[in-house]
Amino acid sequence: NFGIKILIKMFNFLLVIFSFFSLIFSNNYNFNSENYKINSKYLLGDFRLERKTFVFKDEISAQGIIVREFSGKILYEKNKDQIFPIASLTKLLTAYLSFQIYEPNTIFTFSQKSIEQYGQVGDFKYGEKIKFEDLLKVALVASSNKAAYLLAENYGYENFLKKVNEILKEWNLKNTRIVEPTGISSQNVSTPFELTEIAFRIFSNTPEIFQITKEESIFVNGKYFWNTNLLLNKYKDIIIGGKTGFTDEAGECLLLLVKFKNSPYLTIVLLNSKDRFKDAEKIIQALKNYYEQ
Repeated sequence: NFGIKILIKMFNFLLVIFSFFSLIFSNNYNFNSENYKINSKYLLGDFRLERKTFVFKDEISAQGIIVREFSGKILYEKNKDQIFPIASLTKLLTAYLSFQIYEPNTIFTFSQKSIEQYGQVGDFKYGEKIKFEDLLKVALVASSNKAAYLLAENYGYENFLKKVNEILKEWNLKNTRIVEPTGISSQNVSTPFELTEIAFRIFSNTPEIFQITKEESIFVNGKYFWNTNLLLNKYKDIIIGGKTGFTDEAGECLLLLVKFKNSPYLTIVLLNSKDRFKDAEKIIQALKNYYEQ
C-alpha cells in the first residue's frame, strides 16, 4: 500500500509539471483583444447565400431551445420566450461586469465565505491570493462558484448585483433577473431568446470572455482545472466558446457560440436538458449539413 501511495504521488507531481509546461508553451489567452478580432461579416451574417430552409426533426430533451444567427434569424426554437432558471450561465454576466470594473492587474484574496460556502471546485485556501485573469478562468472554465462569488464580493456584493441588473435593463431584457453571481439560485432566470441577446452583446463587446471559455484546461495557483464543456475537443474548429450550467431546478444547461465554414456566428441555447451534450451534437450536425452542403 505504501508503494502504491508513492506511485500515485509521483504521478500527480508529473501531471502538474506537464500541465505547467504545456500551458507555458501554448498560445494561451491574454488580455490583448487584438488576438481575438471579430470579422463583422460573420458577426452580422452578410453572406447573401442561397440556402434551403433549415429543417430539424431530431428529438431534443431540452425544454428551452433556440438556434439563432447573430443577424437575428432564428433557425429553430422551442419555448424561446419561456422563463427558466439558468444555473451557471449566470457566470457569463458575472465575467462581463468584472471586465468593466476591474483592472487587469487586480489581485484578489479568497475570503472565508467564498471558501466555506461555495462548492468544492478548486482547493483554494482562506487568504490565498489570485490574479484577476486567473480568477476569471477558474470561474468560466471550471465553473467555480468560489471564483464567481469572489468577483462580486471584492467589488461589494450588493452593488455588483445591482450593476448586473442595470446592464440587463439597459439591454431591455425584461425576463432576465440575477439575484446572485454564481447560478446556484433558481431565481437567476432568463429565456432562450434573451440568452442569445446576452451572448451577442458580450461577444460583440468583450470577445475575450468567450475566448477564455474555449480553453480545455488551465493551470492556476499550482492547480489544474478541466473545462466543464465536454464538446470542446470534438468540435474545436466549430465552437467559438460557451458555458455550461447545472442545478437540480435548472437541469442541464448549455450556451454555445458556433461558426461553420459558410455561416455567420450562431448561438445555441439549451435549457432544462436531460443530456445537453447529446442535444447539442444533434443540432451541430444538422447545422453543419445546412451550411456546408
